[in-house]
Amino acid sequence: MALESTRTIGLDAEPLPSKVMMSVASMMCSVGSRRILRSCATAAAPLREGSTAAGADVRSTAPDGTLAEGEGGTGRGRERSAHPALKTTSAANRVRADANVRFIRAPIRFVRTILGLCVFVNNDTRFFTLQRFTGSTSSFERRAVRPVPPPPAARGMPRKRKRDILSHMPFADEWLEVLEFPAVLEIVASFCETREGAEHARALRPFSDLAELRRAALEVEEAAALHRSGGAPSLADFRPPSAALSAARKQAPLPAAVLRRLANSIGIVEAAASSIVRRRAEAPTLAEFCASLPDLSSFRAEVDAVVDERDRIRDTASLEISRIRRRIADLENVIAEKLRRISRHPEYRRMLQFPEPTFSGERFVMAVKTDSRSRFPGLLHYTSDSGATSFMEPYAVVEITNELQSERSNERAEERRLLARLTASAARNASDMERLFAAAARLDFLSAAARFAEAYRCTFPFVSGSVLHLEEARHPLLVKMALEEGEKDGDGRPREVVPLTLTLGADYRVLVVTGPNTGGKTVALKTVGVTALMALCGLPVPAAQADVPFFDGVYADIGDEQSLEQSLSTFSSHVGRIVRILEAATPRSLVLLDELGSGTDPAEGAALGVAILEELTARRIPAVVTTHIGALKRLAYTEPAVQNAGMEFDASTLEPTYRLVVGEAGESRALQIAARLGMPAPVVSRARELIGRPERAEREAWEELQRIRRLLEKERRTLAERLKEAESDRKEAAALKRELERRLEKLREQEKKAEAAFKPGDPVYVRVLRADGVIERISKKGTATVRVHGRMLTLPLSQLEPPRGPSGN
Repeated sequence: MALESTRTIGLDAEPLPSKVMMSVASMMCSVGSRRILRSCATAAAPLREGSTAAGADVRSTAPDGTLAEGEGGTGRGRERSAHPALKTTSAANRVRADANVRFIRAPIRFVRTILGLCVFVNNDTRFFTLQRFTGSTSSFERRAVRPVPPPPAARGMPRKRKRDILSHMPFADEWLEVLEFPAVLEIVASFCETREGAEHARALRPFSDLAELRRAALEVEEAAALHRSGGAPSLADFRPPSAALSAARKQAPLPAAVLRRLANSIGIVEAAASSIVRRRAEAPTLAEFCASLPDLSSFRAEVDAVVDERDRIRDTASLEISRIRRRIADLENVIAEKLRRISRHPEYRRMLQFPEPTFSGERFVMAVKTDSRSRFPGLLHYTSDSGATSFMEPYAVVEITNELQSERSNERAEERRLLARLTASAARNASDMERLFAAAARLDFLSAAARFAEAYRCTFPFVSGSVLHLEEARHPLLVKMALEEGEKDGDGRPREVVPLTLTLGADYRVLVVTGPNTGGKTVALKTVGVTALMALCGLPVPAAQADVPFFDGVYADIGDEQSLEQSLSTFSSHVGRIVRILEAATPRSLVLLDELGSGTDPAEGAALGVAILEELTARRIPAVVTTHIGALKRLAYTEPAVQNAGMEFDASTLEPTYRLVVGEAGESRALQIAARLGMPAPVVSRARELIGRPERAEREAWEELQRIRRLLEKERRTLAERLKEAESDRKEAAALKRELERRLEKLREQEKKAEAAFKPGDPVYVRVLRADGVIERISKKGTATVRVHGRMLTLPLSQLEPPRGPSGN
């Protein structure tokens, strides 16, 4: 018997014939035929490579569809149909199966005629698998055909790793980790009072919607205002049970202690929300948010009515439990009285080791001397290890104790019923509780952000426009180290962190930062990136002022990612990351590149660095780049969109000052730093000798150019200051002129009023002389001749008033 080799590809594909067979079955009028055909279709669905039917391998079949020798059987006599529909256990069933074979083969031929070949597609391997019926109901014949060609765009392209795909996301974890942003979020999380608030802080990511960002930033500002005024609510006691709500949804009865914690947590959140709503004038956005939270006071009241503060079921939780507990108390009193009588009985007292009763499980027993236990009326429970004492339950309390045990069982059943009722209520309110607890985490995070802003002297950034402006920005990790060092020194004063001030996007879009090693270039780069990310998360930033555009992504290549597992060198890792940055960045992104062009041949690295900067400027992508390569410095003199900046270096002390000076290229000063770090003097001298004459000439010309630029910049600043002073003087003179004109106009108005009010012969009071007089005549110049004590005086009309007393000369 010829065997036909087959191959199955696409094990997860849905078998089309089974669906077709089911649809054909629905059209057949015979109920029995429909049932048999559906059974065939159901059994055909799971057939895959390596699957078996009645112990046979379906990958090799005979032309007639029966199992061949060596394929699940031992010879020709073992050939049989493998389909479950034809497996029979009795003669009647075999006859019925044989009769139904005709009903099976006809629709299968019909399906094969209509469909021809059924195609299975596997998206992973891009293979077709042709599957057709062989005429037998027990197996399928499968053949592999040529693969489907990939799309033209994908031909010749390597398959992208998952990391590469994720790295194209604007704020993927790769870019955040490069800038150590998770460590910054950990600082904010350390100010949280609850575990949920800290998790909320750690999960913070930049917003992709500007309206949502502004609302989040406004909430932080309002939380800071409440904190400054002392009105921020505390959530320190908020400790919700973590798995309680999921257990309640599964109808698993919650213990009384868990329900009590749920109610307490709800009460804490509601109290905090109510306190914020009452201060709506200070925090309108937060008050609106708190007012929209679900009201769970009814559930809390329900728990309070059943469970007390000690996590016990209250006696008043229900009428039944009240009745049971009263009965239990009565029975315990009866038992106690009977045991007291026994211990005081003269005959029994001599039999007892000690008069106080004790417990054996939940039953009362008396400590009886072993030699007297035969005379004590009671049941023996156990004997002490020494054998001297037998613990016996008096007959007088056995029935009463039995009744007590029954009532206690009833009590437990009633408690379970009450807890089940509360659990069902918790399940109904689970969604609202989750929302309320998420709001508590958010409120705790906002309070933590407010405390962080106060401790780190933060400002609230303005996110808008296209210009990045940072004034006296400080990296939060450096501020944290400075605060910790201040506490360690014991003086309580934090060490000063050198701030960073720069502008990007106004006169230039690319800033090339140069300077010595250990001079602070990388720290400046990370400060820019971290400040932008914090602003995009709605957080306050450690700065005097911060204007941040709404970036759609912050991409950074900082540090060394040499990988032995992936056979990546330092240069390869840098280039790979820069390639991903260039693919993802847009004109609304921020790109940060550290040590551009390093790690390879200096000439080729310089050429590649210049090309990358030209690409960034051509695509109008804002970028801050650090480098030691002179060609990148010189690009600023030919490209208007590129500006130089240098890390300041104190030549007298050979120490960096960590200050960024925009407009002036920095110097690497490798030999000076090497000497300061202890490099032997002969080695440093030899290095200076090895610097060629052309290099020295170029460096001297560069230094002279830098000196001229510094002089011109100094002169420009001087002229700018003078112009500013002149403008200030001009504005002051203009203001003084306006004030004098205003006063003059006022005097003229007063003179006109006085001229209209007085006429010759009127008695007046002269303010300047504090004396009365009489007007002799009035001139058109706003003066009057007044006789005062016999003397004629010419006075302004503004000095004259109506008489205050008897007039006199």
